[in-house]
Amino acid sequence: MKRVIAILGVLAAVVIALALIGWPASNYRHNDFAGFWVGSRMLLDGADPYDFELFLAQHRAIGSQGLAINPPGTAYGYPLTAALVFAPFALVPVEIAAPLWLVTQVALACTALLMLCRTLFPRTFRRDALVLFGIGAACQPAWLLAAGGNLGGYLLAIAAASAAALLNGRPFIAGAVAGLLVIKPHPLLVAVVLILVGLPRAVALRAAAGAAAVAGPIVLVTLALRPGWIAEFVLPFTRIAGAPVPRSTLFGIVPAELRIVAVAIALAVVASFIVWVRTRQPRLTIVIGAALPVSLFVIPYGWSYDHLILLVSAAVALWFVADAEPRARFAVLLALAIVFVPLTWMLFSMAFVRGNESLSALTPLAVLAVLFLSSRVTARAAPISEPAHATA
Repeated sequence: MKRVIAILGVLAAVVIALALIGWPASNYRHNDFAGFWVGSRMLLDGADPYDFELFLAQHRAIGSQGLAINPPGTAYGYPLTAALVFAPFALVPVEIAAPLWLVTQVALACTALLMLCRTLFPRTFRRDALVLFGIGAACQPAWLLAAGGNLGGYLLAIAAASAAALLNGRPFIAGAVAGLLVIKPHPLLVAVVLILVGLPRAVALRAAAGAAAVAGPIVLVTLALRPGWIAEFVLPFTRIAGAPVPRSTLFGIVPAELRIVAVAIALAVVASFIVWVRTRQPRLTIVIGAALPVSLFVIPYGWSYDHLILLVSAAVALWFVADAEPRARFAVLLALAIVFVPLTWMLFSMAFVRGNESLSALTPLAVLAVLFLSSRVTARAAPISEPAHATA
């Protein structure tokens, strides 16, 4: 308990220091964070976050340039469940809420990753956790989170904590954590389905029950506050998702006029994954590690900052080679470092030249390739002791 209090004290001190410096509020006021804060503030005030004129007026009231209002004329672009979950941040001014937002994301993501590392490689925890955190700290999605304030840290925390709970034989808790994806479900929606399909039916039902126990009440509260919010949300979401700007997914690589081809490829990828799980019955750890990049690749709408979730897959790659011979381990570590650091930054830099982030869709594919490499270079039959039911 003393350690927890001490850590919370340090985090509070960091928030205060950042608030005094004025960063990241100086950036967040104009970027993604502003939309989350404004949406929650409007919900607290009883206003409609999906009313563009009111949404824009609230941005102007906090001195925001509204750079994240894209396409122009689009109001709150997230489900009202996100506004409800993040309402506590809107209780304080932007100058305090912005650093609190960043510190909270980093703290939750780091804690969840540590839990996953403890689960995957307890014997080599210090060594491999250091590698994972080093890669994470240097990758482009982490710095984009710090610059703009989207939800990458929260999504990473949810993915890592849910994976750790599932691998520890606690499917209800894993599902309950995954239920928090009501804040932004689409990046991991396919992954959730793929993992559930691969689980034994009884385990999958317990995980689904856990998700419903958390997501259900949040949805019900938002419906009680604004009964028509789902229909209101559809308009801004479809405008954002349908904007003619290639995103960091399969649907960004394939030209817009060939969208049916992208749909066919996405369905083929998902179907192939399900067949692989059903016929080969790989370990649950492997299914989790592969499902995340597949999900990020096939969704119609996503950006490179969502790729922070792929650190869970990186942890699985480290799990494969935790006890591998040095040469094989070095090959995997080098591949991980190349994919997460120079590749992500190179693709992001190219986006400025090309005017879009479509090539960043290569990152999930590269992570899948590293997972395949890590599975091939180690001959160890049972890298960790998984629960008896934790096989796909």
